Amino acid sequence: QVCQWADILMIQEWIEGGDDSLYSLNCYFSKDSQPLATFIAKKIRQWPIETGVSALGVECRNDEVLEASVRLFKHVNYQGLGYMEMKRDTRTGKHYMIEPNIGRPTGRSAISEAGGVELLYTKYCEMTGLPLPEKRVQTYQGAKWIYLRRDLQAAYAYWKRGDLTFREWLKSMRGKKYYALFSWTDPMPFIEDILVTFWKKGVKKEERGKVQVGESGTVPMEKKAG
Repeated sequence: QVCQWADILMIQEWIEGGDDSLYSLNCYFSKDSQPLATFIAKKIRQWPIETGVSALGVECRNDEVLEASVRLFKHVNYQGLGYMEMKRDTRTGKHYMIEPNIGRPTGRSAISEAGGVELLYTKYCEMTGLPLPEKRVQTYQGAKWIYLRRDLQAAYAYWKRGDLTFREWLKSMRGKKYYALFSWTDPMPFIEDILVTFWKKGVKKEERGKVQVGESGTVPMEKKAG
């Protein structure tokens, strides 16, 4: 039945597993495609939940993700900053490639420096001919990366459907953290992010409540569409 809709069809499968089944590798490959710095982390929560971008992540060890990602980058003789996200299928234990990124730091790549791996400085040193930094090997210090506004939204959504308690959320916040936006010395980006989020919510609410004036008078748009 669906073959007549298009000449080429793409079939996708949902990989079973929660936010914490998503693992990622941030890395830097040299001019001869050798991994000079690697860092493995996984998501704890993302926003929107289950299908969004990282809200809270923690460094971890996953040799399967590391080896598979490095093998792929080396196979194509890749050079530069790289990123690979893989998801572990909770039904089979297998990992599947979800999202590669190349040529730039990712939003969560600062977790590498928080965990003691000089990812960006390694790139700088190799490009300028300086000695490479010593801190290029992951030591698993339990570093976390958090986008506080997104994590509050994700935590509330999980709490609302009964999948997260306040105590569990507090426990997940413990440990050494690198904040995506928040800083006591420069709080304005965080404040602006919160204000913009509320503003967007208000705009959407206003649009949903708009009315359309017709010949018969003023009728809510959603009612008229129905």
